[in-house]
Amino acid sequence: MVDDADADADNNNNSAMDSQLASFKSEPMQLYIEDTDAYGVKYNGNYIRSYERALHQHSHINQNANFSKDDECQQEKVPMLIRDKNFHLTKVSRHKFKSSPTLGSSYYITGKLIDVDVDVGIVDAHPEETWSLEMMHCDDIKTDTGKTKIYNTAFVTITPSSNTDIHASAISSSTDAIASFHPGTKAIFQDAFTVHRDEFDVNMPNAIPIRTVLNLFERQRSNGLGGPQVLKQMQDEYNLLWVVTSIDDLNIHQSNGDGNVIVKPGMKVLVRSFFEVKRRGMILEFQQEVVAVDDDEDKEVILAQGCVTICAIDGIKGRTTNNIPQHVRDMFEKI
Repeated sequence: MVDDADADADNNNNSAMDSQLASFKSEPMQLYIEDTDAYGVKYNGNYIRSYERALHQHSHINQNANFSKDDECQQEKVPMLIRDKNFHLTKVSRHKFKSSPTLGSSYYITGKLIDVDVDVGIVDAHPEETWSLEMMHCDDIKTDTGKTKIYNTAFVTITPSSNTDIHASAISSSTDAIASFHPGTKAIFQDAFTVHRDEFDVNMPNAIPIRTVLNLFERQRSNGLGGPQVLKQMQDEYNLLWVVTSIDDLNIHQSNGDGNVIVKPGMKVLVRSFFEVKRRGMILEFQQEVVAVDDDEDKEVILAQGCVTICAIDGIKGRTTNNIPQHVRDMFEKI
């Protein structure tokens, strides 16, 4: 994760970067039905899809940037995002959901390069990069404080397509790994899901893309809370919505044939959740992971990990609520 102090230091370190290439403002994007969820707002996993599109748009339109591929000094001034249009998005942190664009509305995305990590064992011309991204309303609607309305923010890290050094973590107990990651998170439930062909990225072999990981996380959380029908019942009978408010420490790993695990379409994975109830059930913090099982080696290979926080919202007032039905509170206690 990149904190504010690190970001300031990295801005100074990256001052040699071409300023026009190290920041961007995307073309306007519109919210379609395909982007929304059952609550009529932008689905949480689709923010990453929009961010990827904005990054690729910036990479694509600057592919002919005037620099010599044989001049190392010039290359250092050009972000890896520009030099490698098949980049991989491998990490997400400080992903904050402030509000959502409405169906049919337009928004744009701004991006700024804040960190270049040259100490990841990658060839000199291919460091990983972290970009700070913001999703804003196209009409520059102002908030009460006079600032432009911001829907969403995130720090995303990209690696070059040539990078094959992101190995999965083979461990004997994923439970211990997550527990040490966030001590005190106790409740556990899991489901097995098939990862289908359309959920992979042809430019990222041996890995499950972040947007697919978020879909798998969502399916498992829904099942853990009783299933889609129970969530629909909460919405219809109690005007109770469960919305994602933040995503942090989300990482994906490439398997590279680690052991007997081959990441490919049709494979089954375990999605496991550890969660903690906060503020009398109004906030649920999930530590989630996607795991492949190597039966021959009797070990698990973690393909993705992340922290997702969801909050109870009054569907009519559009505000957070602690008016949680007793049977829902009882369900949390039993898990």
